[in-house]
Amino acid sequence: MSSIWLACCACEHIARVREEIDARTREAKVVRSSDLAGLAAMAGMLPGIAEGVAVYMPHDEEAIEPAISEVVRNDCAKTVLVMLNDLDAGRIACLFRAGATEVIAAGDPNLSLLKACAEEGVPHDEDCSGSPAVDSSTSPSSEPPCSQPEEPQDRQPAVIQEERPIGEVGAPVPTPVVACGSCPAMLPANTPAQPSQPAADSVSHAPVVPPAQNPSVVAAPVEIPASAPVAPAASTSAAHTGELQIPLSHNANATGEAAAPSSSTGSFHITQEPARAAGEAPLIVAISGSGGCGKTTVVSAMAWWAAHMGLRAAIVDLDLMFGNAHMLMGVEHASDLAGLLAQNGGEPCAPQAIEATAMRIAPGLTVWGPCLAPEQAELMSQPSEQLIRVLRRESDVIFVDTSVFWGDAVASAVSHCDRCLVVGDGSVSSAPLTARAVALATRIGVPKTRMTSVFNRFGGNGAAEESAMRFEMAVALRSHARVADGGQAMADLLSFGKLGDLMSSSTPFTRDIQELTFGMLRELGCPLEAWEERMRAQAAQGTKGRIKLPWKHEGADAR
Repeated sequence: MSSIWLACCACEHIARVREEIDARTREAKVVRSSDLAGLAAMAGMLPGIAEGVAVYMPHDEEAIEPAISEVVRNDCAKTVLVMLNDLDAGRIACLFRAGATEVIAAGDPNLSLLKACAEEGVPHDEDCSGSPAVDSSTSPSSEPPCSQPEEPQDRQPAVIQEERPIGEVGAPVPTPVVACGSCPAMLPANTPAQPSQPAADSVSHAPVVPPAQNPSVVAAPVEIPASAPVAPAASTSAAHTGELQIPLSHNANATGEAAAPSSSTGSFHITQEPARAAGEAPLIVAISGSGGCGKTTVVSAMAWWAAHMGLRAAIVDLDLMFGNAHMLMGVEHASDLAGLLAQNGGEPCAPQAIEATAMRIAPGLTVWGPCLAPEQAELMSQPSEQLIRVLRRESDVIFVDTSVFWGDAVASAVSHCDRCLVVGDGSVSSAPLTARAVALATRIGVPKTRMTSVFNRFGGNGAAEESAMRFEMAVALRSHARVADGGQAMADLLSFGKLGDLMSSSTPFTRDIQELTFGMLRELGCPLEAWEERMRAQAAQGTKGRIKLPWKHEGADAR
């Protein structure tokens, strides 16, 4: 069976788009739509079937990004190709963030004609005179490129019928897509317009609620107490004291807007939120396909390095039933995250509850979670979302550890993350199970351009180069890292809660974690100027001139 590509372009551009498709997949069948709403409809009809998606809409480039997000959300194709007339760096970055895998220059000679037609309100399939447009550069004859030859009477056009509703809530069902033998399939001109489903990063904002009209706004700032056991720290930062201030309401976001309503994504109920605003802390979530791969150790070690670099790092342990991130840091008696639930008819996730459930580990490092009573884990979806919303304002970076089982709390954190760490090791089942976790994250709206695979325990027993390559090929992510095995010494230190002592030593494990953390935090825009200046000063101090002694001189030359 031939490969299938979905194309979204005007009729006069199909030859140019077909040229790019043939360069990637020869003799592929192309199903074309003339608008982005039709592309979203086709993506919902053909999940996981198409080889790729090609988009060239010079008249409507602003709407390409949400359409790409919808295609990625439906896990429609592995390759998402976008063709632009002007390769603007900002727009390219937005397209890659939405999930595009390739952005190339189209070089369309008819751009000026299309812009003129758009200004006069003429449909893009016709020129300004009202007659059908013909692309003479791609069609050697005088016929339009998509003219259909006469078919025999006994030959019927192939019809791709819809099998399930498009979208999630009340979306209209498009008319069937008709394909002939020699021309790519096109949606009929009377296909009803269908708005694309917003992705997790670009959702509509709820109406603004002024603080004066919101009786739940807390005006007085509160501080997180330092009553929890404190693990030893290698160094402290003068820029941060490690105390998180929480002056805003627990049920409003940073702009004063009310929380958006919850929507259903598959079997998960995820609250849709606006994209991260300027000044808010990035959210880094670690997932895996199997337990015991060292995900909690990697998250805790990265958070330790972030605090050591002068940031206010928060860890939220969403392994709500049996999480142990606090144990690695020396906390024997954990605070119960279930304290965020509404008490005595009050609001959930009140500021006082956030203070009471916090565990201060070291200057700049604070931990929340898990639930002491595992049966309360299913009640923590909304409180954990609100906790993360507050920490985005009050910290510099948030690290989230997750469980292998995904409840609503884990699914919500993954769908809203700014970077998703996909952690695995050299065990037999790690690669295929982690690949399934990547597919699940993709289905709930996380583009693969926002994921990084982390092969843990590299160099240990059964985790040689061959195992690492097998894992990286299975998850199929372009961004990947490897963390060296810490050996028995690391296991002994962590069993006694000595994460600080472990990270203070210089081992291949700590160096890999430092490199991974620094690169990721810098990529996410975290303030690392003080740390970089300190590293430059240490490097300059280490390159001072050495005393030259005449060790190699002999005899009279030595005198």
